Amino acid sequence: MTEYMLELNQKDYQTVEKLFGKENIHVMHYIPEYYQMRDRCKAVVQTGDYGVHAQAILIAGYPSDDIPMEWLKEGLKHD
Repeated sequence: MTEYMLELNQKDYQTVEKLFGKENIHVMHYIPEYYQMRDRCKAVVQTGDYGVHAQAILIAGYPSDDIPMEWLKEGLKHD
């Protein structure tokens, strides 16, 4: 989620933190990082949430070891 949610929407941030755990949340800059990660998603769910900066990218997949956040932020690099 973006740093704006952390700053301006503590109520929703705390709800997300309670549901997913702080270790599963990555806070990023809204521009450009949020848009760059969003552009690599296969699907985007728009909730219609009217809360201040309540945007979040949900990442799901097969149960496995933790995926390094660098992979999610920058994508896989192929040599």
